[in-house]
Amino acid sequence: MSDKTGGMVFPHGHSLSFDGNGQEKWEGGMTLRDAFAIAALNSITNAHGKITGWSDNIRQVVEWHSALAYHYADAMIDERNKEEQ
Repeated sequence: MSDKTGGMVFPHGHSLSFDGNGQEKWEGGMTLRDAFAIAALNSITNAHGKITGWSDNIRQVVEWHSALAYHYADAMIDERNKEEQ
């Protein structure tokens, strides 16, 4: 699969359409990239412990964790795509 999102994980059953190649395309729902990012974010936050209080610095940490989670997700999608080739 060459889709950088990994495709849909939990597609909405009532939003099926077809792309220009006659392939099914689900609209809406969560992508595999999102699901991988959620799993990565869970591990990242568990590794760094509980965040207490809130400040601009904490917000920067949360944003960094979120960006890191999507970097992990992208790497997982890339690795998955290698396996399919």
